[in-house]
Amino acid sequence: MKEWIIKNEHSSFSILIDQVTILKGNIKDWEDEIKLLKDSFSAGNTLIQENNQRVVSQDYNLSVLSYTPLYESNSYNVSKGKLDDLFFSFLELSPIYKQFVEIWEELQEEVLFLNEEINIPMEFELKNYSKEVVKKKLVTISQFASSLDVIKNEIKLINFSNRSKLNLFLIINPENYLTQFEFVKLLTFLYSLPSQFIIVTNQMTEKVVNIKYHNQIINDLVLDAQKSKMLNLLPFLFTESLYEDARNLYKNIVDNSKGKTVFLSYSDVDNLEVFIYIFLLLYLTDIPFRLETKGISDQYQSYIESIIRSKV
Repeated sequence: MKEWIIKNEHSSFSILIDQVTILKGNIKDWEDEIKLLKDSFSAGNTLIQENNQRVVSQDYNLSVLSYTPLYESNSYNVSKGKLDDLFFSFLELSPIYKQFVEIWEELQEEVLFLNEEINIPMEFELKNYSKEVVKKKLVTISQFASSLDVIKNEIKLINFSNRSKLNLFLIINPENYLTQFEFVKLLTFLYSLPSQFIIVTNQMTEKVVNIKYHNQIINDLVLDAQKSKMLNLLPFLFTESLYEDARNLYKNIVDNSKGKTVFLSYSDVDNLEVFIYIFLLLYLTDIPFRLETKGISDQYQSYIESIIRSKV
């Protein structure tokens, strides 16, 4: 896992990045970040840093595949156009194609001849041959049985059309076209490719996830940065596995709050130490929260109240 810091003179943000990166939510949630990300690969006035090293945006080809009417993209159409042109350039080398062009010219002469031979009130003309005559009738054969197949083919085509650069895909809300099972299969497919993918989705996964709470981006890197403070506040010894469980639950709880005050109930967690970890993460990351502590001993309730009072 790596961190990307993306910034220009007006704004900046950071996300946790991997081969497949999840931005949890929809296009409206991540609209500003997506604009800045696109600018960094086009305008050239936006800087991307990966672990304090500059990312050379010219080495990348950024393609956007959107499956929501809220955001339009033309990356597939551009790549499909490149493929059409490539195929046609090979077709032009065919002897049959050259004969076809010559026959067209002969057919033009035949039209002129018929104008003289047939007694009709208007004359006809066969326009000069244009490549568009064939191109309009030259279509790809669709053999894809599902929405998943269509999306996979779009990705394969873009990879094929842009082989000279590192391909970075921004895929927006593919779950609008896929079942949950197909979405999981899509992720498996993406990991089999040499490209890099950033997916905006409302589906929660086990992949590298960045969530948003209002304007705050939260991921494992942000939460792990609170570890040293947490160690000073814990009323028991730190356990990595329990912390990781709490970290995942924290992200689910914050994400499910949809920007409202987070509600954390001990009965929903049913593990005192995990509950304390989540509580401290909420406290340290300044997320507004309410607690339901029924079932917790007086000793730990007093501990929680003392932490909350210390911040007032």
